[in-house]
Amino acid sequence: KHIEIGFLVIALSIGLLLIICEPPFLNASWDDQIHFKNIYKIGSISEKYSEVSTDYSELRISYSMFNTNEERTNQINYINKNDSKLTKELIGSKYVSFKKVNYIPISIVYTICELLHVPFIITFLLGKAFYFILYTIIVYFAIKIIPKHKHLVCLLGLIPTSLFIAANYNYDTFINAFVLLFMSTFVYEKIKKDECVNTKLLIVSLIGMIIACFTKAIYAPLIMIFLLLPKEKFENIKKYKLFRLGIILITILLCATFVIPTVTNPSEISDTRGGDASEKRQIKSIIHSPISFVNSFTGNYYYNFSEKVLGKDTIYSFSYYDTEEKISLSNGFALLIIMLLFFILTDNSKDEYLKPKEKIYIMFIILIIIAFIWGALYLSFTPVGDEIIKGVQGRYFIPLILPFAICFMTNKIINNIERVKYSSFLYFGMIYILYEMIFTKIILLYCF
Repeated sequence: KHIEIGFLVIALSIGLLLIICEPPFLNASWDDQIHFKNIYKIGSISEKYSEVSTDYSELRISYSMFNTNEERTNQINYINKNDSKLTKELIGSKYVSFKKVNYIPISIVYTICELLHVPFIITFLLGKAFYFILYTIIVYFAIKIIPKHKHLVCLLGLIPTSLFIAANYNYDTFINAFVLLFMSTFVYEKIKKDECVNTKLLIVSLIGMIIACFTKAIYAPLIMIFLLLPKEKFENIKKYKLFRLGIILITILLCATFVIPTVTNPSEISDTRGGDASEKRQIKSIIHSPISFVNSFTGNYYYNFSEKVLGKDTIYSFSYYDTEEKISLSNGFALLIIMLLFFILTDNSKDEYLKPKEKIYIMFIILIIIAFIWGALYLSFTPVGDEIIKGVQGRYFIPLILPFAICFMTNKIINNIERVKYSSFLYFGMIYILYEMIFTKIILLYCF
């Protein structure tokens, strides 16, 4: 009866297992060493921070890192013992830019732990746990709010890549969760077409999307989906027009946060990790050879679209643990694709709340965001002159799955499956997929 409760039980058990079983180091998830270091700096109560944040972020996962449990324990004890003895490094400005707002909740955990003199490794794990708890709470309410498609939203909240990101240091955690909440609010308002807008719910979901877009403004066009809300949901035409104007202004301002700096002050070296990436020289290259750019861009867009939207790297990845995998049950990914397609087609609404032209509008927004993703990485990550756009990872497309899915939902398929059996397929299917991945990619390699 309460799909959100099922989500909570499965998600928390999986998250706890991930945090316990993963080797207590970084560089196993995407850019987690960068996120960790930023959180460590913001959360420090002094003007300096322990060099352990630098040393720790350099440690990399490898199969031969721990041959015995004793070696693992010795390493943890060394870090805990020497955290306060290591040389200190100046933090610099304590100012938190809007792009780092997502770090604040986790940095508070580091501040409290530093005040209480909590051992470093415990602080490190508590930071991961707090990230995951916030993710589960937001997705819990997304499932609870949405009047239809609860099973589908639950499934999307449980896809392996999302849960793995949420159990590690990564601000994509909040982006994935807030987009689900935002889309759940949109579906709620569209289905409750005879009721006035729920102002509180609307404001909360908008604030969540704004926070998510502070970090990655490429998702800002999703906010324009709220323009599909009918004027009948508002008390008068004036409030309706003000609402639409506000949505447009918010979207423009958020998009401007990454478009204007790129155009007016492009970086000479846009990827500090190395390579020949340069926003300034890339823009000059586009101006000088626009046809070559268009051919390269559309080619990447066309050939990688299906792979990125529902590909293995998007929904079935544990980041760098995938490269260490020795044993794999390949039917896990196949089952996940089957479940996604099954719930997209069957977890539908009896009444069509989206008109065909509204679905086309949403698809157009999705295509714009995908273009933003490729465009941003073409400028900031791809070496100048390279025809293949580098750095486009599947995780960037997770927020687009739900808006993409609702465009293909139909009331033509009647679902007469008994509710308990329907929910059981979701729960047990996802439990199998998640435990199989944790067992083969982490437990077999790092826990025995």
